Amino acid sequence: MKKADTITPANKKAMTFAVLSQSFGMLGQVAFSQGFMLIYFNALKLSAFEIMIFMSLPYFVLGFSLLPFAVLSARYQRKQFGIIGIFLTVIGFCFFAVTPLLSSRFFPLIAAIVFFSLGTSMFNAVWFELLHPHLPAHYRGRFLGILRFVWQSVGMLFYFAVSIILMHNSSLVILQIVLLLITAGLFSRFLFYRNITEANKPVPRFLNIGKAVKILVQSKGFVEYAAYIFLLTLFTSAVPFIFGLIEKKIMLLNDDTVSFLGVLLTAGNLSGYFLGGRIIDRFGTKTVFIACHFAYGAVMLLFPLRGFMPFPLVFIGILNFSYGLLFAASSTAITTEALFIAPQSHIAIATSANDTLINCGRSIAGFLCAWIVKCGMLSNSWKIGKTSASAYDTILISFVIMIILLVITLGLIPSVIIRKKTVSFRY
Repeated sequence: MKKADTITPANKKAMTFAVLSQSFGMLGQVAFSQGFMLIYFNALKLSAFEIMIFMSLPYFVLGFSLLPFAVLSARYQRKQFGIIGIFLTVIGFCFFAVTPLLSSRFFPLIAAIVFFSLGTSMFNAVWFELLHPHLPAHYRGRFLGILRFVWQSVGMLFYFAVSIILMHNSSLVILQIVLLLITAGLFSRFLFYRNITEANKPVPRFLNIGKAVKILVQSKGFVEYAAYIFLLTLFTSAVPFIFGLIEKKIMLLNDDTVSFLGVLLTAGNLSGYFLGGRIIDRFGTKTVFIACHFAYGAVMLLFPLRGFMPFPLVFIGILNFSYGLLFAASSTAITTEALFIAPQSHIAIATSANDTLINCGRSIAGFLCAWIVKCGMLSNSWKIGKTSASAYDTILISFVIMIILLVITLGLIPSVIIRKKTVSFRY
């Protein structure tokens, strides 16, 4: 085994603190993806249009700030840059928690989202470049799967406990207490993050965005790959909160039930992150991309057919789990592929550009869905056979059609990962 492929004690220490850091620090992002923030916004009496806007706004801010922060971070110590980001996320969730106490709620919510999103952007801009030297190439896919599996496990257990609490009391005060617990988790991220050593001390580089974009455009396969990821994200990323709005606004499910369905989605994430890394290391990313592409379409097509099933609640629970699994497996493949095709001297810029396109796709999808619903372009009630459907179901079916049309774009994926022997590693 080559020296570069050896997992050293320093590597193990860095990976361990990375897992601990994300286990607590990702509670904020999971709050959006799992559905807790949707429940909170609904408790604040926001309309469906406002909920979709606020759920999409973080991705909008991330989309337009990641690459500038990646360029800016090249001029400073990346670890300190990430620490500033952590504290901005803490401030953001403090704003979320105190919003009900203020006379105006719109501007505090905007401030909360902007602080949280900018902090997340600063942290993400340097995260993979900080980790990259500690991850041997043969173990990278597996570790990324382990990393996501662990923090999703923590998130699932946390929000499962929250769903049990909401069964007994779903008052606004309880939701605020949960937000304060999330804030504490975000602060805990700092306590672990500061122990991750910088294996390669960065040399300050003065780059501008134009030069950064030129570097990426000249990187073989990166632009084509990023185009596919953007299109895939555009037509799949809005699905979780479309599911949530159907469950809350159309099916009129209780908060605890919606939260539990979100837990099932997170459980699907767990399975996807656990399996995804191993499948990638064994077969490469192309297998994962192709399987997930078609499975995304199947899940979205089946959700509007819930009324035909004898146990609709069980059925949509399975679909939530399935979507979570697909999202996790594909996101592991996305990150792994990006790290392999990115210019090795500009990892932060490359991964930030990749995440920028992903977040732009997420925000555009969310804003587009909100605008369509707000304008009343789609019928609020229609029939699939003898079963009622909604405008949200129409959006899901539209996404399915686009996924089918995008099959041709699978050829944009470089899939340069070669099957290699893996090394076991335990936390």
